Amino acid sequence: MNYDFLIVGQGITGSIVALQLKKNSKKFKLIDEQSQNTSSKVATGIVHPISLKRCNLTWRGREFYEFSDSFYKEINFESNIELYKPYKLLRIFTSFEEQNNWIGKTNNEIYKNILSLNNRELDNLKDWCGSGVVELCSRLSVNEFLAYVSASILKSNCLVKDVFKANELKLINNKFHYKGDTYSYIIMCEGVNALKNPMFNYLPLIPNKGELLKVFSTILPSEIINCGIFSLPETKNIFTIGSTYSNKDLNPNISTDAKEYLMKKLNKIIEIDGIEIMDQKFGFRPTSLDRKPLVGEHPIIKNLFTVNGMGSKAILMAPLLVRELLDYIYQKNPLDSMININRFSKKINDENTCDHNFKVFDGRRRYDLEIKMIGNSTIDNDRPKSYKGNVLICGLRVFPIGGHRLKTKWKPSEDKISDIKVFFGKNQNKDFVPVRVQIERWFGTVVIRLIRKIL
Repeated sequence: MNYDFLIVGQGITGSIVALQLKKNSKKFKLIDEQSQNTSSKVATGIVHPISLKRCNLTWRGREFYEFSDSFYKEINFESNIELYKPYKLLRIFTSFEEQNNWIGKTNNEIYKNILSLNNRELDNLKDWCGSGVVELCSRLSVNEFLAYVSASILKSNCLVKDVFKANELKLINNKFHYKGDTYSYIIMCEGVNALKNPMFNYLPLIPNKGELLKVFSTILPSEIINCGIFSLPETKNIFTIGSTYSNKDLNPNISTDAKEYLMKKLNKIIEIDGIEIMDQKFGFRPTSLDRKPLVGEHPIIKNLFTVNGMGSKAILMAPLLVRELLDYIYQKNPLDSMININRFSKKINDENTCDHNFKVFDGRRRYDLEIKMIGNSTIDNDRPKSYKGNVLICGLRVFPIGGHRLKTKWKPSEDKISDIKVFFGKNQNKDFVPVRVQIERWFGTVVIRLIRKIL
């Protein structure tokens, strides 16, 4: 069957893509492996445009909030379910310096109707320095939202519960073919699973582990409170406490350290005697090297797109970023350069160098990746349809940190920067893309070539 779009991943972002395509009467299919430990499944759904630590509007914060607020209210109306509703968030000040900073912002026109001071006494809380209110705050009931989208798509037989297998995807006559169906466009919304996707694993995506506690308490307030961590009321006397942030702990299990950290932080604002821990969850947020979303078209494979890298802000950012991507696809409206994934291929264009360092987790191992400029050259098409022309040659060196089989004969204990060389040539859009990889190993030389018209 022929479709306009294939969506890979039904987390928050993939669900929003599906809803916007449905609204635009596009024919699509969504494939999702239904994993329980995704960041979307454990997300608390708190939405606001403020960086609480610095008491500043986040990048494009008001713009993102106003668009997402309108988007989710429309979903409430269509579903006849209150999936999204306004909240007040109380920020407990940790110092008088923070209090003074907050007071200063409340007198700033930019923060009008966003920040205010809290003049009410808060029972049981240790708020010696006072507290402030984030007026522009809401909450999306994420799991109910995902269930609504899933049920809506299932009705039209557009949801496939399966693992996406990149090796089964074929590109024939500018159309994507996957398991008997044909697609004009593909949008990848995979979160940290993109690290296993050979088409987008070149992007500097960093898994950031977050852990949450579900607790029983008769003294925690009925508002959302924040003081480095947050307390979110769920039902009567049931609260979610979170969250940790770690790009070093890649263990796919809950941890005692996280539990102790969250309870210690909570104890700074309220006595924790009598608070009972009922459950603990974790998820890996997809963050990026420069802390900006990863949105755009693959540099070689046309009509293949990704929306990723929003960390804990997907609920805030995804509605507008998806809208901007669809405007790019259909109307050729340029993407914001801060989110466009071509910023990573253009780094070589702009600086004429590939010197860079990345922290990588590939699903099995964690390692540091060093890339250094070796020089310029010209290569010939020594195989049919391979690249011919000027190239930049970059050396690559891997430093294992942790994970599966760190010591193998395949990888020497100390690589030279010239043992692994990546050759970058320009594509039809004048962006640098890898056209050849050459690896020196104990048994000889391995050469990998980019062949035109082959996915």
